[in-house]
Amino acid sequence: MKEVAKKSGEFFIMALIIFFAVGCKNDPDPIIDDTIIISDVCYEDTVYFQNDILPMLSSTCGTAGCHNIGTAKKGVVLIDYLSVMRTGGINPGNPASSDIYEAVNGSDERMPPSPKPQWTDLQKNLLLTWISQGAKNNKCLNLPYCDTTNITYTASVLPIFEKYCYPCHSGPNPSYYLDLSNFAQLSAFIENGVLVGAINREPGYYPMPKGSDPLTRCEIRTIEIWIENGTPTN
Repeated sequence: MKEVAKKSGEFFIMALIIFFAVGCKNDPDPIIDDTIIISDVCYEDTVYFQNDILPMLSSTCGTAGCHNIGTAKKGVVLIDYLSVMRTGGINPGNPASSDIYEAVNGSDERMPPSPKPQWTDLQKNLLLTWISQGAKNNKCLNLPYCDTTNITYTASVLPIFEKYCYPCHSGPNPSYYLDLSNFAQLSAFIENGVLVGAINREPGYYPMPKGSDPLTRCEIRTIEIWIENGTPTN
């Protein structure tokens, strides 16, 4: 009887070990709340996922052949908030231990891969700040103030192009062979009316930025006024 009891006890312990081992391996993914946090005001010290981060990721990373649903290189998909949080190795509050931030900052494997252009310092800083601020699924609806009186190319227009246009339209192999970092090509794109038509999403024009929300009315008006002023390079 003692031998039977001993074997029964050993069997029970082994069953518990197997149960907990299997349970650990099959723990469900943590629940991610993808409810969009909407702010009526766009605060300048806050980075917003829907306004700032998703347009960059969807145009440079979440594309065919890279990290869209169809390709999902290395199991990473970067097309919306849930996919970014589930597969992008984001550690809210800690950019240094977040896989995406390490990748775009030239870790072991350069991302986006060549021949796509590397992210600008502005784009990297936006990602850094967003993760530092908790990697929230946030969005803002309007800017508190739109300065249309002191518009310059360097301070007002170029940051818009860098954020929304350069991810696709710059580098050695720009999309549709259109390099908007080349001022001559940009000027031709302006003169034929395509730029204004595209950012305003007018009928007959391909809506830009591709795969993301439209530019804000302030951003559009900034570009329009700069064009009306003769596209100075100041």
